[in-house]
Amino acid sequence: MRVFFDTNVILEFLLERENFDDAKRVADMVDRGEIQALFSGLTFDTITYVLDLCFKKKGMDKSTRIQTLRRTLNILLAKFDVAVVTKDI
Repeated sequence: MRVFFDTNVILEFLLERENFDDAKRVADMVDRGEIQALFSGLTFDTITYVLDLCFKKKGMDKSTRIQTLRRTLNILLAKFDVAVVTKDI
């Protein structure tokens, strides 16, 4: 089954926000290969921006932020397909 993930579901999981437990349950399904996960390219951009802001607030220096962002984003790209969203779609 293919499941399109909203940006906020991914952020709930990554930032361990209010609905972390629900987001983790779905993320575990992706890890086990039970569902094929997708998100939009815009989601990728938004996640990058929000994570970078959060890392800055935690006091991470630029080099550490970049390394942590790359590692996190590479994991996401390994587990999720990026859906092309155009005007026609």
